[in-house]
Amino acid sequence: MGQIFRNEYVDRENTSFSQMLANRIKTIVQFGGATFNEQTGEVSTHQTSKNGKFLVNHLQQMGHYIANAYLIVLYALEDISEANHTINETKLVSELHQATLQMYRDNLIKEMPSCLKELLETSLRRFNAMGVANIQTYTTPTGSSISFVSCPFENLNKIEELKLQISEMLHQYTPHEL
Repeated sequence: MGQIFRNEYVDRENTSFSQMLANRIKTIVQFGGATFNEQTGEVSTHQTSKNGKFLVNHLQQMGHYIANAYLIVLYALEDISEANHTINETKLVSELHQATLQMYRDNLIKEMPSCLKELLETSLRRFNAMGVANIQTYTTPTGSSISFVSCPFENLNKIEELKLQISEMLHQYTPHEL
């Protein structure tokens, strides 16, 4: 499961992941929601304090946003594989974005992040890196690029396994109400 969500961040400053994580944890510590031991790398939340409860709930919700986006993309890849289709990546992400917004309006998804489109793109790219999906990028005559997504039929077992793992994680770590 760690391979799926590995490196789920945007690095605009070429900072190492461990340093970026340490900086973010220090910010959380300043709000009084946790303590951080720099020598051991251990983080402890203050679940008895209001800030600590908020922090734990917030982190669980963020995990759910990410997991839901990955799950939605897996269902799309399953359909692409079963139909033996190749689809324009931009159009796929846009359609998934619209479908997810509709699921939110229909109360099928409780909450949604503002970066949903980026999460969908990232999850699609992560599945490409894992070999579950294939993304082929071509240069157009005008110099821009266009990408197409496909998913070999042989990957249906991998998709089912990943869907199961993510679904189990979602049920295991349900965010708490404060």
